Amino acid sequence: VFFRKELEFNKVFIHRFVGISTNFIVAVIAALILRSVWALVLGLLAEKIVSIIVSYVIHPFRPRFSLNLQKAKELFGFGKWILGSSILVFIGEHIDDIFVGRVLSATALGFYQMAYRISNMLETEITQVIAGVAFPAYAKLQDQAIRLQKAYFRIMRLTMAVSIPIAVGMVFLAPEFTMVFLGEKWMSIVIVMQLLAVAGLVKSIISTGNPFGAVHLL
Repeated sequence: VFFRKELEFNKVFIHRFVGISTNFIVAVIAALILRSVWALVLGLLAEKIVSIIVSYVIHPFRPRFSLNLQKAKELFGFGKWILGSSILVFIGEHIDDIFVGRVLSATALGFYQMAYRISNMLETEITQVIAGVAFPAYAKLQDQAIRLQKAYFRIMRLTMAVSIPIAVGMVFLAPEFTMVFLGEKWMSIVIVMQLLAVAGLVKSIISTGNPFGAVHLL
């Protein structure tokens, strides 16, 4: 939040990218050792821990506990709608997990989660960082239509430059990647990984306009 407020985009990227990379590395190593869906849990846990450490390293702010009921009441009045929308977004993002887990099995859900995490991690996570960083820039240019439009297309090109090579690489190299890093028992996730890589490409490009509804600029 502080980095975005202060327009320190490089620190936003460093903070997010280090966490994402940690998640990916730990999840893959854990998958090689454990050969179970717990690898995903360990990857996510490592990401959160490393992200906290990095935030302390690159920013001087140190949180302190204090209780102010008046401010808490004001924040709740404003934030309850955000909380509600966040819950709906969370449900929407995980409805596929619920479906797979309920209709198929916990094992199928584990395969699906691993396929989704690997195929989308670098692609969508990195482009989400780009989209998040773009928000303050869009806000500063909101009254300058021409510059805003140029900024939008510049960020769109950057997003595509990152997303397309990753998606194409995942589609063609998914079998080899799975065999080398996960082993033969995980080969059933290859097709799912390839399909999700394409879906992630579309999602990452669309996310470029999310911060301000930039579709009308096209």
